[in-house]
Amino acid sequence: HAMDQQTIADLHRAKTSIYANAVLGGAVDLRPGIRRLLNEARQNGIAVAIATTTSRDSVNALLHASFGPGGLAQFAFIAAGDSVAEKKPAPDIYHLVLKRLGLDGRDAIAIEDTPNGLRAANAAGIDTVITRSAFGGESGFDDALTVVDHLGDLDNRCRVLQGRDMQNGMVTIAGLMRIRETPR
Repeated sequence: HAMDQQTIADLHRAKTSIYANAVLGGAVDLRPGIRRLLNEARQNGIAVAIATTTSRDSVNALLHASFGPGGLAQFAFIAAGDSVAEKKPAPDIYHLVLKRLGLDGRDAIAIEDTPNGLRAANAAGIDTVITRSAFGGESGFDDALTVVDHLGDLDNRCRVLQGRDMQNGMVTIAGLMRIRETPR
C-alpha cells in the first residue's frame, strides 16, 4: 500500500505542476464577473476568502496569473485542500474560513460550482450561489439561493438557471443581500 500512496502523491504533484504551468501560460482565465465582484466587495469593505479543495500551489498559480504579484492580497484568507482533514462535502473548510474571519455562517455568502461545494457551505450555515461549470454538472442545486451560468459583467450578462432572480444580469453585492433576505 505504501507504493500505491506514493504513486498517488507523485501523480498529484505532476497534475499540480501541469496545471500551474498551464495557468501561468495563460490557458486558464477568470470566469465572467469574478474580477468585477471582487472589486465591488473590496470597495464595500467586505472580506473575501477562498475555500477550495484544490492545492495551495494551484491557487497561488491561478491568483498570480489572474491578478499579478498582488493576487494573494485580494483575499482576507485562503483555505486550500490541505488545510483541513475532511474535504467537501464536509463543512470543515468553511468552518475554518468562518473561524479565521470571526464570522458566523449567517454573515457570509458562498459562491460554489458543485453539489459537494453547496452541501459543504450549507452545512456550515452559509447561503450559497451556484455558478454552473463543466465540473459541477447541472443538478443537485435545489438548496442554492440561485443558480447562474456565471457572475455576469456589463458586456456579458448572466442568466438565472434556477432560483432567485439577479437583477440586471449580474451578481452584485446589493443583489446578494436582496436575494438572501427574500423569503424562499
